[in-house]
Amino acid sequence: GWEGKIRLESINIGESGRLTMRERAVRGGGGGPPGASTSPPPAGWGGGIPASEIEEPEPRFGYSMRRERHFPWKTLILCLTLTTIGLVFIPIGYFELKKNGLSEALPFFILGGLGALPGFYHTVLFTRAYLGHKGFAYEQIPGAYEEVYATS
Repeated sequence: GWEGKIRLESINIGESGRLTMRERAVRGGGGGPPGASTSPPPAGWGGGIPASEIEEPEPRFGYSMRRERHFPWKTLILCLTLTTIGLVFIPIGYFELKKNGLSEALPFFILGGLGALPGFYHTVLFTRAYLGHKGFAYEQIPGAYEEVYATS
């Protein structure tokens, strides 16, 4: 009997930017849940096309949108540089605070904080993406997406 199944074969984006989906109508012989209807599909649904009668798309439209991925070295260097700036300026600010007071130390604390906060955050994102933790990817880091999918 007819079960009205459609299997999605592929999804492609053509040269014009249009999304095309390739589906196959599949006939089954039972195997559905108990009490499932084996009647033909409703009128106008267009079902009942055997898989052998579906035309294959032209090869030029069957390409994949996958691009070669590159490791974002420049973004990693920027993250590590910001972290280093933070790790250098915060202790300098501490020593200036002990020697000369808050007015002399405040610029170092500000520069250290401006470097350390984003530097630590993005370094943690890089580390978790590198280790393959679920939900983390290089594309989440600002500027890394263009570098990961660069066409060089």
